[in-house]
Amino acid sequence: MNSSFKCQLVQQGFTLLEVMVVVVIISILLTFVTLSVNNNNAMRQVQLEAERITYLLQLAQEQAILQGQTIGVELLPRGYRFYQLRANTWQSLNRDDTFFNRQLPPAMSFSLYSEDRAVLLDDIDPLPQLLLLSSGELVPFRVLLHLDSEADALWQIQAKLTGEIQLTAVESYGY
Repeated sequence: MNSSFKCQLVQQGFTLLEVMVVVVIISILLTFVTLSVNNNNAMRQVQLEAERITYLLQLAQEQAILQGQTIGVELLPRGYRFYQLRANTWQSLNRDDTFFNRQLPPAMSFSLYSEDRAVLLDDIDPLPQLLLLSSGELVPFRVLLHLDSEADALWQIQAKLTGEIQLTAVESYGY
């Protein structure tokens, strides 16, 4: 009777090696989950910024039509600015509650194509590259939003000559 009791005690529980293997497996799984969540968070941030920029462009276009004035948007490597054309000079709308100068979230950048040609984004000559005319027309453009860690664009804002501004997720790369 005493020997069977010893066998039962030996058979109960896990060895130290088994516990360590389980801890290592759980650690590896948590690492993958954490990496996945961080990557999804960055992609979600790009999506939110793309939506914000699209809505601001559409709002600026409506304001240009209602006020009968041309509004310009300058894209910078890490941000964007809104201008209004008054007396043949571009005046910043930075003091406006809606169209103030904005910075992109960290690790995010733009690419700009106007009439299917790449446009260099710099802060040297502060002039708008995107024009929202008082007639509602636009100079066609494409703005691609990237994560710095990703070579390919994730979102595209496209404007057509007719004034339509669209946001689409980029599924096929190759720009």
